[in-house]
Amino acid sequence: MKIRNSLIVIVLLACIVACDTDLSLKSETSKKDLENAPFFNIASFIEKEINSTLIKVGTVHKTVTINGKAESENIVVKNWYDELSPFINADINRPAWHDKYLQKKTILPDSSIQKEYYALMDILKTRNIIVRQNSEATHLSILNQEKTLSTDNTTQLIYETGKGYSIKTTQRLLNSVDTIIIDAKFVND
Repeated sequence: MKIRNSLIVIVLLACIVACDTDLSLKSETSKKDLENAPFFNIASFIEKEINSTLIKVGTVHKTVTINGKAESENIVVKNWYDELSPFINADINRPAWHDKYLQKKTILPDSSIQKEYYALMDILKTRNIIVRQNSEATHLSILNQEKTLSTDNTTQLIYETGKGYSIKTTQRLLNSVDTIIIDAKFVND
């Protein structure tokens, strides 16, 4: 029961954060800017996933692990934009950030393309993004980090086309460390 109560608190906090953020990015970036984005366009990618792959997926098998204690259940996703908002919020295609990330592109031995973006300044929350794409799927890995005098929060986000996603957050507050892992596998209805 403690895990369920903790899960409710986490979900409420996530909703508050999501409500505070303009998921469409319209306030900072025009649609034309997004189409000509200098970096991999996470917001556009997630929107395409929602309208193509995820429209067929209504349920996820979700496991939430808090400090080693796990609970799993199948959940019907009513709003994929809310569900995937941590990924959308990690998009770095804002005009003020165009010179704030180092870019690297590699063609891998299996002919897939890997694009990497690394923050050049410590104050940027999204520290790095790695995108591996081939003709069939995209693997997206994002590292977010926020530090203050008393806290250090690190979040690793992973999304895989057709498979699912995971979000692992490690929160350090003074002398305590909490780890929260959300692992969601797509269940085709």
